[in-house]
Amino acid sequence: MKSLFCVVLFTLVNVQGVVARAALPSETRSQAPPSKTISKTKISSGSPSPTPFWPTAIIPKLPRQFRDIPDSALSCWKSWGDYQLRTQVPNPGIIANATTSVWWSPLPTPITVIADNSYCTADVKEFPVGLTTLCDGVPRASSMGRSSSWTLASYVVNYTQTDSLVMSVIPGTTRPGYENEQPECMIAPNSKPLCDRVNSAYTWWSSSQASQTPPPTEATTTSPPTNSLIETLVAPDCMQFVPVPSQAKPTCAMELDDLEVWYWPAVRPTGSNFCNSSWVAPTATPTIPGKPNTAVVSGLTLTSPSVYHFIKSVTVFTLAGTNRKADSSYIRQTSVWKPSTTLGPERMLTAKQLESDILSITYIGPKGPHGAATYTYNKDFRINDVFTMRSAPYLGNPAHKNIATIIQGDVDHSLGLGIGDVVGQNKVFGECEWARTNIRDKFPEGTVVVDPNNMVTRFMPIGTGTAGLGTSVVVTATAEETTPLPPLCKP
Repeated sequence: MKSLFCVVLFTLVNVQGVVARAALPSETRSQAPPSKTISKTKISSGSPSPTPFWPTAIIPKLPRQFRDIPDSALSCWKSWGDYQLRTQVPNPGIIANATTSVWWSPLPTPITVIADNSYCTADVKEFPVGLTTLCDGVPRASSMGRSSSWTLASYVVNYTQTDSLVMSVIPGTTRPGYENEQPECMIAPNSKPLCDRVNSAYTWWSSSQASQTPPPTEATTTSPPTNSLIETLVAPDCMQFVPVPSQAKPTCAMELDDLEVWYWPAVRPTGSNFCNSSWVAPTATPTIPGKPNTAVVSGLTLTSPSVYHFIKSVTVFTLAGTNRKADSSYIRQTSVWKPSTTLGPERMLTAKQLESDILSITYIGPKGPHGAATYTYNKDFRINDVFTMRSAPYLGNPAHKNIATIIQGDVDHSLGLGIGDVVGQNKVFGECEWARTNIRDKFPEGTVVVDPNNMVTRFMPIGTGTAGLGTSVVVTATAEETTPLPPLCKP
């Protein structure tokens, strides 16, 4: 159950000086201190600023192998160390001596205040749309809807206000603090040998710090420093690009941007057949006895029972090199891919498979706290899952372990295409050695993954004859339904 509050508030308060008075409902105040004896109560007072403290970074003594780092880079490195340390220290110039006083002051004329504090509450409930339970005992729904029950609570109060709260602030003396301006220099430029040198020096220092017993606490945590001179290094903000060596074939990767999956409609299992893994849909009666059914779609002849993938947009990337950057005690390396070829609708690629050969892609989480995402790959993708998802593969996914009801509109249908199938059947991109981009590092070698989280996959039933067209099935979630607010409850 969730509650939403819409508050309509009309308040009239007379102000003298700086006013912060909110009288209680039905309150009538009829007396005030005489004007000559108005008391001033000291609410708060600042204290003198402490002795300024401003830490300074010291570049640690580096081993002989890093003595080629120029003094200009070391000086800039120290400036960034100063800046990092000083961001953790409060600026001493902020503190000042100030006196604040407040008192009640009578109003020349009492004021009658009527305040309407009426508000609305909403009891919002979610419910499954089209709820049903099949032979496997798992509840299913097409989508989730919402119903709202609104209540308007009337709360009107009136009172007489005869005085107001006045606040006076007497400024104190201030003194300027230190300026902590961000350095404008760069420790080392990108893609230059010096960048690799300072990155290596930083990883050496990080490793040496971590190996100390006990490890140092200054400048390695977010706690404010307590010493004036602190040995520290900040991570260099430069990237070293290392191009790929010369090779006979470029290393390439492929990503799909638009996909249609054309399939031959078949009888769907119903009743107990839905739970019978050995059940096979009856063979469709061929249009021409003894021959498979065919259909022409976009000038291509499709033959049953194969499933056809129409790849209407594809981008091929070429590995350009590697970016190297210091990350704590090691050098992080990231592959750099550059788009080399893009094919659009005028050069559509196709790939055909039997339904039993289509890979389903299931995310099962990372290996370890800092590991890459892990997926499983099985030849168990079924077109019928687009209409009624099987419970075993869905609930067997660790990401769905707390799901009790399968919401068909929320099911992601991820299927995989082998790059070898796409390249071989279309006789394209034969000059490449295929790998994966950094986006696809979580997928197995030679596999292009179609993920509906990144694009919409259209599932198209094939008709017979020269038209060969059917009504597409787009896998999207059903929009939520919410009862609108009553007129009086609208903000």
